[in-house]
Amino acid sequence: MTSRERILTALGHNEPDRVPIDLGGMRSTGIHVKAYRKLADYLGYCDLPVRVFDVHQMLAFVDEEIRREVHSDAIELKRLNGGFGTRIDSWNGRDIFDDGSRYLFPDGFDPKVKEDGSLVIERDGVEVATMPRGGHYFDRSYFPLAHTGRKEEISALVLPRLTGEEIEFLKAQLTGILESTDCAVIGAFGGNFLEAGHSMFGYQEF
Repeated sequence: MTSRERILTALGHNEPDRVPIDLGGMRSTGIHVKAYRKLADYLGYCDLPVRVFDVHQMLAFVDEEIRREVHSDAIELKRLNGGFGTRIDSWNGRDIFDDGSRYLFPDGFDPKVKEDGSLVIERDGVEVATMPRGGHYFDRSYFPLAHTGRKEEISALVLPRLTGEEIEFLKAQLTGILESTDCAVIGAFGGNFLEAGHSMFGYQEF
């Protein structure tokens, strides 16, 4: 039974040959880059570069070598945006955790270091996210609708759209997955209804 067949069988409420496994098939089943580095080292892939595809949560791109080792049945079809305006079609190496490892971050990831050692991401001069010194991920610090009380202001908010460039990126990525694996593909589309409200208004206001 292929990975795709296994997951479809389980979704159809039938018993597959084994329980489907998912590591990194979506953000909710993802793995932090520091944990992924340790996993890769433990499995003998000490020279494998660790790519960070989600800079907000610091989630690692699960490489095919690792996916096969853990018998994961799912692969995420990733969006081009790696978070906070970054792009995962090119990478830059740096170590922000001071653990001696070099991680590959999406193009456009360039946090500023504050006096207290915390990291800050700015967009158009606005501080949008922070990571305390010794932290593991970024917390949002900017909520565009936090002080909004009028429908007109909400309607005026410009939301990101799927561009032709990203469609081509997704097509090429999907073709590669289908040609090289028998995995189920989970498309990341960002349908986080409640999370979107938190991101726009802030946790307390929403």
